[in-house]
Amino acid sequence: FMEKALSNDEFIIHFQPKFDLNNNRIYGAEALVRWVRPNEGIVPPSQFINLFERSGYISQLDRYVFTEVCKFLNRMLKEGSRIIPISVNVSRASAEKEGFIEYYVSTKNQYGIKDGFLELEFTESKALEDNDLLSDRIKELKKHGFSISIDDFGAGYSSFKALQNLEFDIMKLDAVFLKINPNNPKKNINLLSGVIGLAKTLGMKVIAEGVETQQEVALLRELKCDVIQGYIYARPMTGTDFITFVKNALSSKTEKEKLAEVIE
Repeated sequence: FMEKALSNDEFIIHFQPKFDLNNNRIYGAEALVRWVRPNEGIVPPSQFINLFERSGYISQLDRYVFTEVCKFLNRMLKEGSRIIPISVNVSRASAEKEGFIEYYVSTKNQYGIKDGFLELEFTESKALEDNDLLSDRIKELKKHGFSISIDDFGAGYSSFKALQNLEFDIMKLDAVFLKINPNNPKKNINLLSGVIGLAKTLGMKVIAEGVETQQEVALLRELKCDVIQGYIYARPMTGTDFITFVKNALSSKTEKEKLAEVIE
């Protein structure tokens, strides 16, 4: 079904904006893929991502999403819209594939995307096991203007080893860190604070995913988290809605005021 879906343009890219807590403004966005099957509607990612990873098709989907994001940014540039950095997920299969670096760099250059506007998120813990291979590829990608993040930090067993051996620019905290245990809230908060401090010590920016409440925003501000991503700020949206969102976010009314309206 996937190969047919690719040719039929059944995979749709949505964008979820991120908010910069330090500068009170829009920070960027993450590209998220949705599979819309004719006569069936949306297929949740949970029903196909793992399957595609096992079959190897995920690398085709990764390349498709990355190319579509580059096309989208190029379109925004041609229309005179302000662009902001967009992050794209990269699976183990893609990172290990021959020609991986060449494809991503050539596509970025083909659509005229300047350095600093594309971030690659390495998502599954197993993608971080072959440190030598990934280390070389991350260094090469950074030479070509990509930012690199470790996604879902805290969910994988190899995360700390990866931090030791790989040159990430950004740590994306798994939403599990925000699930405070009411029986021992201080322990959870201390753990979250420690992880954020660790990332800062290693020179990484910290992004918290899955932020949904005013209390979580306040806590993350207090703990010096840099960026939030979640429903309290914005839900994933279509490209057309995203362009409008960015335009409004960069208008005279500050993002701080808008976020205050949302969380009050």
